[in-house]
Amino acid sequence: VIFMGDTNLSDFDAPDLPLITRLIEGGGLTETCVALGCAEPGRIDRILWRDGGGLTLTPTSWAVEPAFWDEDGVPMSDHDAISAGFEWVFEG
Repeated sequence: VIFMGDTNLSDFDAPDLPLITRLIEGGGLTETCVALGCAEPGRIDRILWRDGGGLTLTPTSWAVEPAFWDEDGVPMSDHDAISAGFEWVFEG
């Protein structure tokens, strides 16, 4: 499972923390940024994952995407997009 989205939940906002914790722990997910020790943990955009069904996912990269602009040079969101790379192994 790879779950990506703008959660609008911040690790630094006390009311949000139980909600994001419930999502991550309840879904058995791991946050890519945290796993890789990225420089910007706690962003509201998140890429979470978990292994399953013989598939092992290993995050290899996490980045803020500065090139996420339209053809006129206008940002396509109110905050920067993020990306992650994964390696995978299927043993099933």
